[in-house]
Amino acid sequence: MFQDSQLKPGDVIGIIGGGQLARMMCFEAAKLGFKTCIYSDTENSPAFQVATSYVCASYDDTKALEGFTDRVSSVTFEFENLPVETLNFIASKLPLRPGAKALEISQNRLVEKKFFNDNNIATAEYLEITSYEDLVAGFNKFQDSILKTATLGYDGKGQFSISSGSTLEKIWHDATESNLPLILEKTVPFEREFSIVAARSIDSKIIYYDVVENIHESGILKKTIFPAKIDPNIKDQAEEIARITLESLEYVGVLAIEFFLVDGKLLVNEFAPRPHNSGHFSLDACLHSQFEQGIRAAAGISVIEPELLFSGRMVNLLGEEVNQIPELNKNSSVKTHHYGKSEIKPGRKMGHYVVRD
Repeated sequence: MFQDSQLKPGDVIGIIGGGQLARMMCFEAAKLGFKTCIYSDTENSPAFQVATSYVCASYDDTKALEGFTDRVSSVTFEFENLPVETLNFIASKLPLRPGAKALEISQNRLVEKKFFNDNNIATAEYLEITSYEDLVAGFNKFQDSILKTATLGYDGKGQFSISSGSTLEKIWHDATESNLPLILEKTVPFEREFSIVAARSIDSKIIYYDVVENIHESGILKKTIFPAKIDPNIKDQAEEIARITLESLEYVGVLAIEFFLVDGKLLVNEFAPRPHNSGHFSLDACLHSQFEQGIRAAAGISVIEPELLFSGRMVNLLGEEVNQIPELNKNSSVKTHHYGKSEIKPGRKMGHYVVRD
């Protein structure tokens, strides 16, 4: 309906969600001449501090959403845990980039795995778990495995490792307190973890950022090394998987895919229909960041080759680590980013820094 619409400087881009990703999108939107309006259900959202305007209301508040859509020219979003009905409502009124389809798939690990497998893209083996008997049968088949909530899991939340010494009854009790259905994934003996950020615009142009290597701690991304030191065929695999994903979804926007490397081949772990933590390096190490690409796509402008300027690493500042920023700022080879969050919590992403090799 709105496929060919293109925004002009001074137009307002609406962003659903008010966290650090939306905050960084606001900065990039301003550079391109666009205003921003944040819609978030959380008071004191970090993006409120830098957006042109904002709306604080529930994500299912139809009246507030009506007012929001009246104020903006197109809409994008910064996280997955949104009601699909909300995005469908927005899409009926103005351009939504990316669309609700990608979000709906990414919200459910079972649907997501099937999507990739249907497109001949390999993932870890998995089973749907709806009963304790399913869990026992799955354990007997896989042995070492991970039980996950099919929805609402992120940064290691809603995940339960299972091995020969595990007590299945307790794991079942703890897991079903969180959410049903569940998915049991066979543990992958991966060598390294990688990800790729790519973007596609309404003119079907696709750009790729360099494949990066990710290091996690307790299920949370701690460090990203860019670019990853890999064989060219691994890069080719990652880009081809990203291309198939973007085109299958008729996707317009920024998308990230996480991989496990197993015996020289990539297995998809999951994808995110938005800018991604492992792409934060692009703010400082690329001529055009992933957040700029997201704004370009939302505005109906063609995405652009990112051009890596230097190699290095991105490190997340979790919890109290954000207090290291004054000291880090004394180092001329370090670029810090504070997310403006009002409350420090253990394991919470409070900021990050990029350092050149």
